[in-house]
Amino acid sequence: MILTGLAEHRLVSVYKSQQAAKAAAEDRDAITFSYEKDEYDGDRSERVQHFMPGLDILYGYNLLNIAHYDMKNEKLNFLFKRPALVKTLYYPSFEQDSLHEQPVNRNYYLVSVYDEDSNKDTLINKKDLRKFYHFDSSSQVKTALLPEHYSAIRSQYDSQNDAMYIFAIQDTNKNGQCEKKEAMHVFWIDLKAPAKAKRLY
Repeated sequence: MILTGLAEHRLVSVYKSQQAAKAAAEDRDAITFSYEKDEYDGDRSERVQHFMPGLDILYGYNLLNIAHYDMKNEKLNFLFKRPALVKTLYYPSFEQDSLHEQPVNRNYYLVSVYDEDSNKDTLINKKDLRKFYHFDSSSQVKTALLPEHYSAIRSQYDSQNDAMYIFAIQDTNKNGQCEKKEAMHVFWIDLKAPAKAKRLY
């Protein structure tokens, strides 16, 4: 269970079960869900970590989806309709945070994820394009932050402007995967009100 800074909104990390891992080794199409998160053992990257003012971060490790639960309306829904490979989840921090001695409260989620077999090799994995999405507080409205045919590589926080820079490779030949010869561009989003990322470079 992930506690967020939005009192009525809780998240559940949906991991690949051990049974599914065994089945996937035998049959690539066999995927099931597990709602139980393994405890962090120190060797895996699924720990929760503070990242930016007002946002905490969860790194995915066999993380197939995020379930959102609205406690007021008693409603559960998944961020993604089908199993995906979630790389990073940014969510409103549970503890009050500040920036330049002013309170910071976020009311959205950001997710970097491999959610499409972009290179058409029948698998969704790190060889595909990594998308970057914004979800509103209800998780009902999903917006792609990067233009089509881009793959997010990494991000950087700018505290002076409260902005996130997203470094992304453009899939210029449209083969659905990143290649070293393809150009990297830098986009930015305003974390006070994330919208479509604006290209900086």
